[in-house]
Amino acid sequence: MRQTTLRKLQNLSRLLPLLISAGAVATYLVWNYAPNWVRWVDRGVLKTYVGSSLDRFLSARDKLGTDYETATQELHALVQDLAEYRKGDRQAKVATQALVRLAKAHASNGHYGAAASVLEDFLTIDEKDLSVRANMYRYMAKTPARRAEAITGLRDWHHKFPMHHTFTEPFAELLAEEGQVGEGWQVHLRSFQRSQNNVWTLKWTQGALDNRHMTAWLVPRATGGGSVLTFQLPLHATSFSLRLPVHSYRHFEQLSLTCEWDGGSLGIPLSDEMLDGIAQENGGFRVYSRRPSINFNKLHIARTNLKIASHQRMTIHLVSKGTPVPSPAMAVYARKHGQELLALAEEHNDQLTAALVPQAAQDALLYATTTLYWRANGQSFKLADSQAKRLKTTESGKQTNFSTAFP
Repeated sequence: MRQTTLRKLQNLSRLLPLLISAGAVATYLVWNYAPNWVRWVDRGVLKTYVGSSLDRFLSARDKLGTDYETATQELHALVQDLAEYRKGDRQAKVATQALVRLAKAHASNGHYGAAASVLEDFLTIDEKDLSVRANMYRYMAKTPARRAEAITGLRDWHHKFPMHHTFTEPFAELLAEEGQVGEGWQVHLRSFQRSQNNVWTLKWTQGALDNRHMTAWLVPRATGGGSVLTFQLPLHATSFSLRLPVHSYRHFEQLSLTCEWDGGSLGIPLSDEMLDGIAQENGGFRVYSRRPSINFNKLHIARTNLKIASHQRMTIHLVSKGTPVPSPAMAVYARKHGQELLALAEEHNDQLTAALVPQAAQDALLYATTTLYWRANGQSFKLADSQAKRLKTTESGKQTNFSTAFP
């Protein structure tokens, strides 16, 4: 009896590695040769796990335009049911979507206190979401009882992340509303001096994985007053995108792309369709978006046309030379409060502000995606004809409201 049991255990010990190996081979074959089946299983599991919660969210969201009370009640109920989940869980993603949508619904109906409370609940799930935190303080600032709390919170987070414009903009505007225009300008100035990040992001697609991006972070090397970013693309890369550092508002005197391979090189002209958040201007390039990028979507076609062998790697060189410029929010602030800022600069002999304010105020009209609003008492702005055509004025009592929107 004992020998029989021992023999069975020995046979099982021999069989177990074989089963594990067979399972590994089967997994490899399925994963590589049946990707559609893998995706089908993944979608099925995901639908089973989060399907009902997602359906509830979509149903409530669709009712917001027609039945606000019912929709907000359903969103509240959904959020309460998912309150135990935290960042990283699929259900938490549905919960955060519901919270953001609920906050926007409250804010659009003027319930800013409720909107701020909803975003406080969001931060219990993901306390590191700085954009949501900034929006929470924006809503708080519109609630008289919590306005001081909003100013204190924005001040603390601005000092922690001076380069993060989501805190800079509302904090500066709140200070200006409190009559502290000079302090608001210093907030923008601190962000302008500290936001020159130097880390670029490279994303590329490879082979048949057109819907999946691989990512790498790159730092250019300084050279001759500018910088050079060099990277080698994988053999099967079909497209790539170079994303500039976040909030890297600059005017580039030079921005050129060169491709090299064994036995050849080619300069790649930067056309408008390759540029996202970057505009060609007076022989140079100007960044007007907080997430600008340079995109090349037909790399496999280029390899064919240039007759680059499949085993040859392509090396890309990006040469850039430019100077930082004020962000859209800083430019609008200078346009709105220019005279007061220049008076303060003269009073305190602040040469930097005296030089930067007129430049920033003029730059406000150059950002293609910026909407400007400012008021003046008996004042008018002398603009170029092309700019004046896009500027609308509305008389309101003793005030003249100026506004302009660029496509």
